[in-house]
Amino acid sequence: SSDVVERLLKRKLSQDSINIDFKFGIYDKDLATKVQSEGFEITPFTYSAPIFFSETGKKDFRLMINFPQRKQFILSSLISTILLSILFTAIIIIAYASTLYQLIKQRKISEIKTDFINNMTHEFKTPIATINLALDAIKNPIIGEDKVKLNRYLGMIKDENKRMHAQVENVLRISKLEKNELD
Repeated sequence: SSDVVERLLKRKLSQDSINIDFKFGIYDKDLATKVQSEGFEITPFTYSAPIFFSETGKKDFRLMINFPQRKQFILSSLISTILLSILFTAIIIIAYASTLYQLIKQRKISEIKTDFINNMTHEFKTPIATINLALDAIKNPIIGEDKVKLNRYLGMIKDENKRMHAQVENVLRISKLEKNELD
């Protein structure tokens, strides 16, 4: 009877952890029998299995089964996998964006350091060249006798020395900033 077949199918599906509504029918050589559930129709998604073998081994009867809510069942079983995939994809995108951001930041820092070194080189070479010129001028015996020019060159040396000292202080201050020791 239909009730016995339905009970057997429910038990078997439950053992296989398939808890979904179904419709079934038993067919004899593609002709419907009276053993079927209410509203059963054959669709492209109907599953079929032979039953009731004859003495000759023929399989004239087939059990046909449909799962009307199969899409919802499949989606509910896949939802955790889909959510995890989305989560991992988001994590990968965030990690990639963070890495890209860090690379751009490091590149800017590298450019700033290069500019700083070039600027500092220029700022140190200028006072050194001025001091060397003033010293060469002081060595000249004619300048050595002229006290006004001698004092002027000595003042230049002193000013350039102060300028170099200020540049050294700037470099030290910047290194403290880099180490976050300075507010």
